[in-house]
Amino acid sequence: MGFVWSDDLAMLLVTEDGKERSELAHWLARPVAYRLPDDLSVLSFARKTLEQEHSLHRVNRRAS
Repeated sequence: MGFVWSDDLAMLLVTEDGKERSELAHWLARPVAYRLPDDLSVLSFARKTLEQEHSLHRVNRRAS
């Protein structure tokens, strides 16, 4: 079991997926550690985490 930092995940998404740094600014500004699941690569985990965050924001906007 390993840990990864959100700023490292953000930079991976910028370099590998072409995401904009501005989209991930909050990951870069205040990094937090995540436990990396054994069944996911770091890149897969970054993608999954970003998708979950986007899903949460969509739900919150609908509830407002």
